[in-house]
Amino acid sequence: MDAFPPEKSLTRQEYIEQQYRLMRNLYTGVGFASLYSMEERNNFRLPWADLLQGIDDLLMLELLEPLVEKLEGEEREQLERWLRRQESSILHAMEQTRQISIEAEPYWQN
Repeated sequence: MDAFPPEKSLTRQEYIEQQYRLMRNLYTGVGFASLYSMEERNNFRLPWADLLQGIDDLLMLELLEPLVEKLEGEEREQLERWLRRQESSILHAMEQTRQISIEAEPYWQN
């Protein structure tokens, strides 16, 4: 909850900065989660895994940004618009997923 505060919308960079922490927590929970039913643990863990995938998607967009400088005119403008739309779409989906993740009841507390 410290890394993904529910009361704040996060930026691309704020999500990216939490990638390692989220990945570490998900990996740490792999062995622990096997003590519980698959349905219980998946209801909690899958939204967090989706959030990690969203961070990976944002990082992929970053790889395309240097290509913008190699283009000119309409092609450059199209790529810039596409990158902005993709980032906006990914961030919107991540915000929804983050809210679901935060609201999910931890399976180990049942």
